[in-house]
Amino acid sequence: MRLTFSRSSFTRCAAGCAGILAGLAGVVTGATAQTLCNSDGAPAPRVLQERFLDADCTACWSAAASGAVPGAAGAARTPTLDWIVPSAAAADGAAMSAAALPEAQARLDALRKPAPSAHETLQLAAPVGAARPGALRVARGAAVADYVGVSIAWNPPRAAAGTVTAWLVLAEALPAGADGSAVERLLVRGALTLRWQPKAGTRLSEARSMRVPETADPARLRMVGWVEDGGGRILTAAASVCRSS
Repeated sequence: MRLTFSRSSFTRCAAGCAGILAGLAGVVTGATAQTLCNSDGAPAPRVLQERFLDADCTACWSAAASGAVPGAAGAARTPTLDWIVPSAAAADGAAMSAAALPEAQARLDALRKPAPSAHETLQLAAPVGAARPGALRVARGAAVADYVGVSIAWNPPRAAAGTVTAWLVLAEALPAGADGSAVERLLVRGALTLRWQPKAGTRLSEARSMRVPETADPARLRMVGWVEDGGGRILTAAASVCRSS
């Protein structure tokens, strides 16, 4: 199994990122000339599914995992994210350690779930609360010098109260058969978490740049985002759709 993905992370652009910043401008404003993938007009997810695999469980990766909803319509309404968790037992010697992300463990901690064993996949699903269409927007721009601009924006409801957590995930859509996987996967390449204090009538947003792993196909990169309340309930979610520019 290849799975020699480089680790990636979200960063704030500094000096020398002019090209990326230009792409980010298109992502934030929604300019079609710049934005390759966004959630505009896409159906809002009703359920968020997540699979967590230990970095040393190659059998988990190659197995015909259950839980994913087949078909384009099902995938849009029920995106299934695949997180590869750093292996506590094998550490950097794990077969998929290059694809393991610290953010995967952070996500498990947020869910208050233990790490998966080295022999089975941990599968979770959570309903998404009803929200008005377009309340949450996620997007990415074109890759520039191994980086891609990404953004998330939320228009909170008038009754919103209390601190919320926004998650923005960059994932690569892998077809069945890729790297020995029996099923389609949305492999998480990195994740950003934000703490927001919503105010009625105030749009909340964040734009970042993210490094694209050398072995990733930029055309397969997708964005999935959601907002959780203090109890971990998902208030709204969005998933990008890529269209020809």
